[in-house]
Amino acid sequence: MSTAPDSINDNRNTFGQPRHNWTRPEAQARYDLPFADLIFQAQSIHRRNFDPNHVETASLLSIKTGGCPEDCGYCSQSARYDTDIKATRLMDQSAVVETARRARDAGASRFCMAAAWRNPKDKDLDRVCEMVSAVKGLGMETCATLGMLTEDQARRLQQAGLDFYNHNVDTSPEFYGRIITTRTMQDRIDTLGHARNAGLKVCCGGIVGMGEQVGDRLGMLVLLANLAVHPESVPINLWNEVKGVPVNDTAERPDPIALVRLIAVARIMMPKSVVRLSAGRQYDGRIAGAVFRGWRQFHFHRRCPADHQKSADRPRCQAARSPRHDIEVGHCRVRRGPNRRPNRGLTLMLFEAGIVLERTLALRINRARRGILDFHRNLQRLGRWRSRHDSNMRPTV
Repeated sequence: MSTAPDSINDNRNTFGQPRHNWTRPEAQARYDLPFADLIFQAQSIHRRNFDPNHVETASLLSIKTGGCPEDCGYCSQSARYDTDIKATRLMDQSAVVETARRARDAGASRFCMAAAWRNPKDKDLDRVCEMVSAVKGLGMETCATLGMLTEDQARRLQQAGLDFYNHNVDTSPEFYGRIITTRTMQDRIDTLGHARNAGLKVCCGGIVGMGEQVGDRLGMLVLLANLAVHPESVPINLWNEVKGVPVNDTAERPDPIALVRLIAVARIMMPKSVVRLSAGRQYDGRIAGAVFRGWRQFHFHRRCPADHQKSADRPRCQAARSPRHDIEVGHCRVRRGPNRRPNRGLTLMLFEAGIVLERTLALRINRARRGILDFHRNLQRLGRWRSRHDSNMRPTV
C-alpha cells in the first residue's frame, strides 16, 4: 500500500519549510518511500519554492591546477598521487576575465573560480580578490573554492564582491576518515562558518560513488540540513574515474534510481536550497534526475581538471570540445557550439519527466532498429558477394 507523501511530515513543521533537526531514521524514511510518492513530494516542494521551468547555468574555471598537499582520495589534483595532472601557477587575471566573459556570452549567470590549495596565502588571495572584482564587473554572480579560509580571508573576498564560497563536506562524518586524513570534517565546518560570518552565501554538498553506503549519503544530507542555515547551493557530484587515486579501489557507481532518490531527499530536507548537478553529468543515469525536477542549477565547465579525469575513450571534460551549449528550458536559452546544434544528452536532461523517458526510450529503440537494419544490409551484401563468388568458381562445361 502506498504511503501518502504528507503522512511522513513532521507535525512541528509546515510542509516544505526548512527545519534543522533531521535524524538519520527520518532521512531513511523519506528515501524508502514508494518511488512515485517520493518524486511527488520532491516535486511539490520544488514548485513551492522555485520556478519549475527555470534552470540556472554556471561555469567553473580552474585558476590554479594541481599540486595540492591534501590527500583527498578521490582527487586528481593531489600532489600525493600520480594522476597525470601537471601543477600550474595561478592564472593571469586577464585570462580569467576573458574566460568569464565568454561564459557570460554563452549564457552562464555565475562564474566559479577554483584553486587547488589547502588554504590560500595572503599574496595569492590579493590576486584572487582582484579577479573576483573584475568578474563581478561583468555582471555575473561570483563563486570561489580555494580550500580552507580564515574569517579575515573570507571577509576580504566578500568585500571584493564574492557572492558564494564553495566548500564541500564530501561525505558523511563516519565515512570521511576513509577518504581524507589531512583535513578534518570540523575544519570544513569551521571554514563554512567563517564564510557565513563574513556575509558570503554558502555552496556545500558532496560526492557519491566513492564506495560509501546509502546511509553515508543520507548522513551527508543530515549534516548539511542541520547546519544553522542551510547552504544556499547544494552540489551533488558523481565521482568520475581518476586513475592513480585510492578511491579507485572502492568506487562503485550508484544505481540511477538510487541517485534520483538521493537528490529527491536533498530537495525535501533543504527545500529552499538550489540543488545542483555538478560532476558526473555525462553519466546517462543523471538524465533520470529530471524526472522530478528537484534540481534547479546546471553546471557546465570551460576548463575543469577538478572535474576529475575521464577514461581514455571519453572526453576529459563535458564541454571540452565546445564551451557553448544550446539548451532550452522554459524561457531559459543557452547556446552551444559554432553550429549551434543542440547536444542531445544535455537537452534530454532538461525536459520534463515524461518527455525525458519517452525520448530516451525512443533513442534506444531507434539505435536498436538501426543496428538491425545495418545487420540486415550486411547480410544482403554478403549474400551478393557469395553469389558472385560462387558463379566465378563454378566450373565450365
